[in-house]
Amino acid sequence: MLTCAPGDGADTGRYGGRHGASLALYGQPPYGLCMATKTRRMEQRIDEDTDVLLSKAAALTHESVSAFVVRSARDEAARVLARSDLTMMPATQFDEMLAALDEAPRRIPALADAAAARRAFKHE
Repeated sequence: MLTCAPGDGADTGRYGGRHGASLALYGQPPYGLCMATKTRRMEQRIDEDTDVLLSKAAALTHESVSAFVVRSARDEAARVLARSDLTMMPATQFDEMLAALDEAPRRIPALADAAAARRAFKHE
């Protein structure tokens, strides 16, 4: 959660130069103008090659390694979760699925019996 105090400049874009450009380009105030509320901590063990790779990438994006890793992980997590809501299939398979949905329903006795059976509700 991003927390900015009213009148700190983050909400008005009154900071010029580098700060104003940051607000214009990224829509978020640069580090120091307002802070995200952080209550959790994560630690990872990494090998030397990964450390070098992350350090170089963070330097190129003008971020700390920690900020780079958190941003990258959040971006990837959002991408994975967005894809989990989608079902990808070839166009021909999609057309076959739609055609099957348009067919008249057929009764499958085992399925009808299972649906009619009494089920116990378990509250965990």
